[in-house]
Amino acid sequence: MKRNSWMLLPALLLLTGCRGDLLPRARDITTVELMQVLALDEGEGDKLRVTAATGVRSVGQGGEPKPPVVLQREAPTVLSACMSMQGSADGYASFSHVEQVVLSADAAERSTAGLLDFLERDPEMRLDTHVYLTEGKASDVIEQLQKEERSAAELLEGLQRELEVNSQGWPVNVGELLADLEENGCALLPVLEVKKEGKKPVLRCETMGWFQEDDFRQTLKRKQARAAAILKGELGSGVEELTLPEDTVVGLRLTRSKCRWVPRWEGDKLTGLTAQVQMTADLAEVRSGAPEIGSQRERMSRAMERTIKKELEELLLESQRSGADFLHLQRELRVLCPARYREIDLHWKEWFPEMELSAQVQGTVERSYDLNGGAA
Repeated sequence: MKRNSWMLLPALLLLTGCRGDLLPRARDITTVELMQVLALDEGEGDKLRVTAATGVRSVGQGGEPKPPVVLQREAPTVLSACMSMQGSADGYASFSHVEQVVLSADAAERSTAGLLDFLERDPEMRLDTHVYLTEGKASDVIEQLQKEERSAAELLEGLQRELEVNSQGWPVNVGELLADLEENGCALLPVLEVKKEGKKPVLRCETMGWFQEDDFRQTLKRKQARAAAILKGELGSGVEELTLPEDTVVGLRLTRSKCRWVPRWEGDKLTGLTAQVQMTADLAEVRSGAPEIGSQRERMSRAMERTIKKELEELLLESQRSGADFLHLQRELRVLCPARYREIDLHWKEWFPEMELSAQVQGTVERSYDLNGGAA
């Protein structure tokens, strides 16, 4: 049986629907330029402007690295723009290593569905490719940041790691975006911004933007983005600054958060949903000399609770007022109430605008260390 197992391969390929012509054609790696970033903007008329870039290119041992290749084309579809780039690179332009896609807000309002369809269908593209929004030109992320010694792809990889530990958002890949849009037409994406620090352009991501039915709708405020990270369990860390009654300013380092959703039913009708959040922070800095700052930790905890509660409820109200469940509360309820999932799906559109959305926050400011007085 073992010797003849190779004979099962054609049958297995037929059963799984695999076709040999779906796979990218094999090519000599020395003749291939690996594109790592795509940027999409509106072009003239009904066209899209697609900008593609490689990373810094290696030339072997002892050779000087070559600067990144940047190509740009306009076409009615992403596919035709990418195909028309083939004759412009030093070698065949391959898109099988694209790791980041940057989408301008203007292009997103028109072309999100087409872009996602291309990323999902094209055999060279990958569902783990990360997607970003920008309110400026997407090509600026490549053209302003691309340097001979460092590529936009490398900077975006660094930003992705930073997103995973700060409190302004979180990375989202194509597969996750498709799943969210398929579920209820709503999704959240991190928003990029190119800023100037002195004469040097730098890349920042300090908020999230939300989609509804494939169209970009609105950018969240920074505090709303942090609230979304807390409610969706994506908070890595963060900073909260409080002013105590004695005009003492303290800096808290947010270290942990946990969110639990509690539904409220009246008979067979869902009338409310509460986010019960536990927040933990370390006392990291004291800006003025209030006596016995350690004894103020209880007051800090209550002040942090009030601040976070306000942010969470403002975001929940924004979602409800916009008629957009971009936090995917319906999904949370299906998990919480599996026996009622049919009722939830049937009545969600009438329940969501009317139900009471609220937040309860339990905050704890933990001890820190003071060299003058030990643990505080």
